[in-house]
Amino acid sequence: MPILLSDSVVVQPGGEARAGLAQVWAIAWRITVFFLLWGLLIAPAMVLPRAGLQDLGRSSPVGIRFYFDCTGLLASLGACAIMVRWVDRGLPLGFGRARAGVDSWFGLAGGAAWLGLSLGLVALLGGVEMAPRGVFTWSALLLAGVSGWLNAAVQEVVARSYIFQLVRQRSGPAWAVVVTSGIFVAMHAGAFHGAVLPMVNVLAASVLFGLVLLRTGSLWGVIALHFAWNFLVGPVLGLAVSGHDLADGRAMLRLQGPDWLTGGTFGLEGSVIVTLVTIAGCLVVGRAGRARA
Repeated sequence: MPILLSDSVVVQPGGEARAGLAQVWAIAWRITVFFLLWGLLIAPAMVLPRAGLQDLGRSSPVGIRFYFDCTGLLASLGACAIMVRWVDRGLPLGFGRARAGVDSWFGLAGGAAWLGLSLGLVALLGGVEMAPRGVFTWSALLLAGVSGWLNAAVQEVVARSYIFQLVRQRSGPAWAVVVTSGIFVAMHAGAFHGAVLPMVNVLAASVLFGLVLLRTGSLWGVIALHFAWNFLVGPVLGLAVSGHDLADGRAMLRLQGPDWLTGGTFGLEGSVIVTLVTIAGCLVVGRAGRARA
């Protein structure tokens, strides 16, 4: 029997549940198509020059990362463009130009502050030691920086461009943060090796990125925030980034102490100090004000 809500609105029993399932299906098939497109667009760059990629990987670790970051970014942008051209016309992707520079600078400053506070607290607990090794060159640092920005852009475009705006439009901002954070954690799953704290920290970082995107409406600031953390931790300081050496053996610092403090083999991102600082950052951004449209 239908339920009369007003003179003109009638809701059939179970109608709300069916509407919810319809929304879930609409989101799920679009996300599936997006990833299929991404895979199809990036596959030729991975398969066709296979022998050349093997040689490049042996001769230049930074060069091979740069190649994959470039092709990954082009493929993800291509998949986004196809989806907003033929499936969800007019859906914003977060690349507005009006505040691109301002949001990027704020993102860089935020990433530096995020790392500085985390590393400072670890140092206060005796977990940081100066241990320079290797030879730093400006050319290597520049290449690593460009590659790092591209890598951060790939991850943010995949997780928080089309998919974020799709879920936000259909289910609201909270679900957009939840869904894209799940995708972001899945993208890093191979680096956890069963460790819980690194996974928690990656999840917390993803929530922080989502809140920044809601607050600013700009993907530029999120990319800059993500890049600043990775670039400073890896190529500049020589610490592991999600279990990977992005400095090719160069370093300025060394972490020492128990894994809960230093993050162990996963690097600083596996530290409980980073957990606390990142959660604090989420609270600050979440309370900073209403999101811009």
